[in-house]
Amino acid sequence: MFTRLTRGQTAVDVGIALVYFIVCLAPLDRYDQLAEAITVIGLAVAVGFRRFSPRLALTLAWLAAVWQM
Repeated sequence: MFTRLTRGQTAVDVGIALVYFIVCLAPLDRYDQLAEAITVIGLAVAVGFRRFSPRLALTLAWLAAVWQM
C-alpha cells in the first residue's frame, strides 16, 4: 500500500503540495468560509500523498470532494 520514496522524491512531492496549497489558498480572504479552506487542505494533502500511496491519495481527494459538495 505504501511505496518507499527517496528523500528527493519526498521533497518534490511535499514542495508541489505546498505550492498547490499556497496558490489555492491565496485568493481566499478572511471572510471566506472555513469549508473552502478545509477543502484546499484536503486536496493539498492528497497531492502530497499521490506517489507515496495512490490509494490513500485517491481516498483523501474523494473525501475532500464530497466535503466540498
